[in-house]
Amino acid sequence: MQHPQTGQPVTLHLSGQKRFASGLGLVSLAVISGETADGATRLVMAPADDTRRAHPTPWQVSGMRATLSGNFDAGGLRLSRHAFLGGPDDYHREPHFHGGVWRYAAAQLGGIEALVEAMRSDLAAQDRLSDPHQAVRFAHGVMACETARLWIEKAAFAVEMRDADPTTATQSVMARLIVERAATTTISDVDRALGSASFFSGHAVERIRRDLSFYLRQAAPDAALQRVAAALAETAGPVGDFWTASSCCG
Repeated sequence: MQHPQTGQPVTLHLSGQKRFASGLGLVSLAVISGETADGATRLVMAPADDTRRAHPTPWQVSGMRATLSGNFDAGGLRLSRHAFLGGPDDYHREPHFHGGVWRYAAAQLGGIEALVEAMRSDLAAQDRLSDPHQAVRFAHGVMACETARLWIEKAAFAVEMRDADPTTATQSVMARLIVERAATTTISDVDRALGSASFFSGHAVERIRRDLSFYLRQAAPDAALQRVAAALAETAGPVGDFWTASSCCG
């Protein structure tokens, strides 16, 4: 693309850093969001294979260490206009901005399922799965997984359908919050079931617990709950009909 007045190719000049960039030193391309001079939010695809721009030191965390995250310095990068992904403010367009959270809720569900499976294996190995209290904890874990899965599936279909209404994003945010509740409850049940043994390094549960607990704390869950509460309060009709209509909370 060329400048409409000079006829010269348009060049993008980037400045700033991307925080919480995953895959430092592994991925060759990064998707970066930024603000243009006219105040619009744009996404660009930038080369990320220059290791001098990768700064993993800030990633001093207890969980999700294997993501190789950190800061990526984009300052001074020059890109062609073809590096743009989408148009101005497409990044924040609903239902795919807040509505897109069903994707990492699905990843979190995988963590919950792994916890429940690890609990079952550990209890079975000790011949304790038949204990009534332990059997109930296992059953609660299975129910939490299935509840979370149903919410995620419903949210995914609502948000990703062709010409989805922007208000369907609320279903996705709700799914994310329900998955969070399922995860925290399951973590507590697994801790009670396995006791201190699962806190030792090398135990299957120890890493899953750390990674999942950290992942749950991202993206401001309290603010998400406030948005959901406001949308639900404005929804007309009986509560029992909220999820049978073509869209919720519009």
